[in-house]
Amino acid sequence: MSGEDNYTHIQCSDEDGLVLQAQCYLHGFPPTHYVLLLGAAYLEFLMDRAVLVLLSFLAGALSLLGLQAALLYKLYSRAAPQPPPQFTPADVRLPDVLKSRLGDDLRSKKEDGTWFNFFLQFMFSELQDSLQLRRFLTKKIQTEFEEILRSRSGILVDELYLRDFNLGDNFPVFMGISVDKSDVVSGVIQTLDIRARIMYDGGFQIAVDAALPFGRVAFVSVRVLKVRGLLRFRFSRHPFSHWSISFYEECKTEFGHHVSLKKLLLLQIRRLIRKKHTLPMYKMRFKPFFLPHVDTERSSGQSIRVDGVEVGHGVFEVTIKGASRLRFITKGAYFYCTASV
Repeated sequence: MSGEDNYTHIQCSDEDGLVLQAQCYLHGFPPTHYVLLLGAAYLEFLMDRAVLVLLSFLAGALSLLGLQAALLYKLYSRAAPQPPPQFTPADVRLPDVLKSRLGDDLRSKKEDGTWFNFFLQFMFSELQDSLQLRRFLTKKIQTEFEEILRSRSGILVDELYLRDFNLGDNFPVFMGISVDKSDVVSGVIQTLDIRARIMYDGGFQIAVDAALPFGRVAFVSVRVLKVRGLLRFRFSRHPFSHWSISFYEECKTEFGHHVSLKKLLLLQIRRLIRKKHTLPMYKMRFKPFFLPHVDTERSSGQSIRVDGVEVGHGVFEVTIKGASRLRFITKGAYFYCTASV
C-alpha cells in the first residue's frame, strides 16, 4: 500500500491461480468502489466448483418438477363443460318393403308361425315356475275374481280365494296367423288387427275356495282340457296406446272339474268368456307392451315437489328384508306382511 496516493491494493487468488485485484481509496471512498469490491468477492464465491454443481442440481430438479406439474395440470385440469349434444328426433315411418304390401289382400296370406310357436314354447319352459310370472298371474286372477263378484254371478258367491294354480305342460299354439286389418296414417300404423287360430290342450288348473251365503264354503278345482277358437289381437294408438285380445266368436272349451257346485261354475265361466272376451266386447290392456295410461289433466294438479323440484311418475318398490320379535305360530301357518305408502 502506498500512502502518498491513498490507494489500497487488494489481491485474492483461488486454487486455480485466478487472481482478483481491487484498488480503492482509503479516505473519501466513492460508494461505487464498495459495490465493485463486494461484487468481485461474490463472483469468486460462485466460481467454486462445488457451488456450481449444487446450483446445477437444484436448477435441474426444479425444472423437472415444473415440467411434471405442467403436464399433470394439462392432463387432469377440467375442461369447460360442453353443452349436451342435440339430436333431432326422427319421424317414424313404415318401411318401403311393407308399404308396398298395403294394397294386397293380407287375409289370404296366412302363416303357420312355426318359429313363433317354438319361441313361445321355449319361453314358457323357462318362465313357468318363475316367481315374477306367478305374481303377475296371481294379480290378474284376483282382478278377474273381483269383476266376477261385481257382476250378476256375485250374487251367488260372497268371496273367492285363490288356493293354487298350475300352468300345465305347454303353451297355447297359434296357427294361421294373418293381418286382418291395418290402418296407416302418414306412414305410421294407427291400428293393427292380427287374426290367429288358438289350439290349447295344456291342462291349466286352478283351485279356488268360494265363500257362499249362510257361512258355507265350497272348494272349486277346474282344469282346462281343450280350447279352440279364432282370436283377434289388436294393437291401437286410439284413444291411447293399448292392446287387446278377444274371440271373433264363442270358443269351444272343455273342462275337467272337481267342484261341489258342479255345472253352475262351468256355465258361469263360459258366460264370462262370451260376455267379456268375445267381440264386440274386449278389454284394453297395457302390460307388457305399454305403460298404463296416465290422465295428465287430472294429475296436473297433483304434482309432488321435493326441495322445489317436481317429482315425476314412477314405480316405488319395497323389499322386506326380515322381521323379528314375532309371536310363535303353529306349524303350517304363515305370516303375511303388508306395506303401504
